[in-house]
Amino acid sequence: ATPAGFSARDGEVAPNGVFIESAKLTSTRQQDGDYTIEGTIMVGNVSGHRAFDIELFLVVGERRVRLKCSSADLGHGISVGFHVKAIDVPTDLAQAADAFVHIYATTDAGKVADSLSLGG
Repeated sequence: ATPAGFSARDGEVAPNGVFIESAKLTSTRQQDGDYTIEGTIMVGNVSGHRAFDIELFLVVGERRVRLKCSSADLGHGISVGFHVKAIDVPTDLAQAADAFVHIYATTDAGKVADSLSLGG
């Protein structure tokens, strides 16, 4: 089972230059048995372009849950902490040992993506 608080860092920059630096998420069990997931995901951009239309997801296998955050442009050379939150996350996703955080964004050069394992 995934602990109540978990963080990860793989030490690598995505080849496209937009990458997840780190993630620290906590899970809180709701009265109905599902979970609320929230925390901070640090995202860096060394792509040479601005990144926009940023979307973050908690992913387990083929299933994914969107992590709501305020979407903002991320300029080249910038690193930002995105506060994220998802409610009503099923238990099997919230407690999965093989969870990832995925980012999808658009840059002036095209679509980009990166992922970071939360599985310690």
